[in-house]
Amino acid sequence: MTVQYIDGTRPNPGFAYLSLRAHPRVTELLAVHTSIIIVCAQLTSNSFSTALANCCSIVLNLLRCCRTVLVPPLTMSAAAAAVRTLNPLRTRLWAAQRVSSPALRTAYISRPAFRDCRRGFSQSSLWQAKKYTEQHEWIELAGDGKTATIGITEYAANALGDVVFAELPTVDTEVASGETIGAVESVKSASDILSPVTGKIIEANTKLEESPKIINESPEDKGWFAKIELSDPTELDGLMEKKEYQARVEEEAE
Repeated sequence: MTVQYIDGTRPNPGFAYLSLRAHPRVTELLAVHTSIIIVCAQLTSNSFSTALANCCSIVLNLLRCCRTVLVPPLTMSAAAAAVRTLNPLRTRLWAAQRVSSPALRTAYISRPAFRDCRRGFSQSSLWQAKKYTEQHEWIELAGDGKTATIGITEYAANALGDVVFAELPTVDTEVASGETIGAVESVKSASDILSPVTGKIIEANTKLEESPKIINESPEDKGWFAKIELSDPTELDGLMEKKEYQARVEEEAE
């Protein structure tokens, strides 16, 4: 089946086409499976109404079982009515095509900023892990991976009782792993503070000199004892994780 205008010309190749399967009744009468190419729309708005009216004429001619479809002239009133009717549908269809664009989906899914954010979070959590010693000291590595904070655990603070004095280390002192860096005294006893790692003392918590009770109130936060610059961060690998330390404390309490 072919499409042509009344003057015998064919549709312009610059038009967009829509291929439709012929009506079953038409196929039966013609005894052949046939399809028709209907002029749907040109890329300019002034040709859209013309194309719509042409489509209507073609369908009517199909029902008459004509092998050659003749497109009658178009009136401006009919064109305007067709545009008013189908413009909302055309707008919705074009909007759906924009939303489902493969390029848009790819750009949204593969944003690199989100992946970078996740990597930064996991690295930060790893570097700031807190480790524990058998002598009940804790050490927490800073985000720079070179310095760490040292203190005594909550279990040790409770065992000491009310702390009344804290002997702090001297800044810039070089210490070895397991070496004494200070001491705390309570109404019941006294205990040395040992360095979990090798390094240099870079800061001491001088607030403990004025108010040693901070150790009892916040032993693993504000009651920190000293900060150290690590000589070998891999020494932390030999210390206990929190769960392992808690299991050790439970064994001692039995």
